[in-house]
Amino acid sequence: MVPRAMIMSAGVGSRLEPLTSALPKPMAPIANTPTLGHILALLQRHGIRDVAANLHYRADVVRDYFGDGLAFGMHIRTHTEATLMGTAGGVKHFEDFLDRTFVIVSGDACTDANLTDLLAFHKAKGALATIALKEVEDTSKFGVVVTDEDGRIKAFQEKPKPEDALSHWVNTGIYVFEPEIFQRIPAGTVYDFGSQLFPLLASEGAPFYGFQLQDYWCDIGSLDQYRMAHYDALEQQVKLDMPGTRTTWGWLGDGATVDPTAEISGLAIIGPGARIEAGARLTGRNTIGADCVVAAGAHVHDSVLWPDVRIGTGAILEAAILANGTTVGADARIETGAVISRDCHLESGAHIGPGVRVWPEHRIASGRVSADLK
Repeated sequence: MVPRAMIMSAGVGSRLEPLTSALPKPMAPIANTPTLGHILALLQRHGIRDVAANLHYRADVVRDYFGDGLAFGMHIRTHTEATLMGTAGGVKHFEDFLDRTFVIVSGDACTDANLTDLLAFHKAKGALATIALKEVEDTSKFGVVVTDEDGRIKAFQEKPKPEDALSHWVNTGIYVFEPEIFQRIPAGTVYDFGSQLFPLLASEGAPFYGFQLQDYWCDIGSLDQYRMAHYDALEQQVKLDMPGTRTTWGWLGDGATVDPTAEISGLAIIGPGARIEAGARLTGRNTIGADCVVAAGAHVHDSVLWPDVRIGTGAILEAAILANGTTVGADARIETGAVISRDCHLESGAHIGPGVRVWPEHRIASGRVSADLK
């Protein structure tokens, strides 16, 4: 039987605030496509079309976009958790649907993981459960997994310092299970994979394995990681479906226009209906969302613009993220690492300092802002 899949999509995404102040984390776009859309495309590439997703925060946004999945060539069923039930508890709701070998993918994963190879490894080992692992240098943000020479999981470490880590292979939130796993997940209670189920399997000596991914994987759980995932997509370090027509500098969406006097150096993806005006400059690695405008003389470098963003004449952006509907006045400046949420307005001459976060619907007068605005 063809495996089924579930995408864990119920998290609030507080580490991505203020971007997630009105948008669930799996809907945060990467290269002008929701992260969840990239995950669905990955599953489809590996022959999986029957998918479940648990929802919680702003479930309506996910449902409105994906519906039943038919428009995406998928069959999607969803369940909204009124109260978060933990990672394993959320999967328990779909026990009847996940009645065969199934794949779990975290909704904040940017990855081109070879799920076909992962499933083949799982089957060859006769595993009850398999975790996809990725080797990292900095283990302090991840759950470390320790395996024997055969790949059998022996132990876990939670976010150890690199010098204390027993392994540099970490849990990616991509799993394969047999349906018998549900016998170990209690019903009607909060239950977690990492802190409860996985240690139980290891202690029992269950057929529980780690598969070493050689493919790209990035957890977009932080703002810096989220921005870096865009750079990796533009540089094609991760194989994603990039919407638009391929150009010498990147991808151009339907109806988007680039003035002949505009400069694009580096890499860019420009969404449908966007407009890059005379003398504007895009340098580095930029994602320009649908219907954005970069006005004459503006300079955008290494930045991510969600749809309907307006960048005024002579404005400067340096490695910034701007959410949908935000407008930036003439000669404004936004420095490295700043994040501006939706429907904000920066007046002419406004200056946002490095790393500053601005929550939705702020109006910012001219002058420098050095602290977060909530």
